[in-house]
Amino acid sequence: MASGIAMRKTAPLLDDKWEDPAVVVVDEELTWAIPLTGGHHGANQVAYDLSKLGAVPAMTTASEAAGKQGVESRAKALDTHVVNGDSTVATNLPSSTRSWGLWPASTGRERSSSATT
Repeated sequence: MASGIAMRKTAPLLDDKWEDPAVVVVDEELTWAIPLTGGHHGANQVAYDLSKLGAVPAMTTASEAAGKQGVESRAKALDTHVVNGDSTVATNLPSSTRSWGLWPASTGRERSSSATT
């Protein structure tokens, strides 16, 4: 199914990262399995499971793209849960960007340290 169709069909169900359903799209040839929502809440696992049928899981979550395990996955493996959901972005992103040697792009709006006011 095309990702656009999947997004339009599931849009009414999307509200919050912690409650969104796990949605994975697969092309007709079963070449790609792409988690669209709920990556850390089941969709990435479904994509990995589809690899047994030949699909290539296309992970777009920062931690998995960097070859790291996300905080949510670690918590599940330890049979616990994340108390402060907002903290996962601050925790997952730095570990993934550092592993690739990347940092957030400049917006062009930052002042240099030599700028005067």
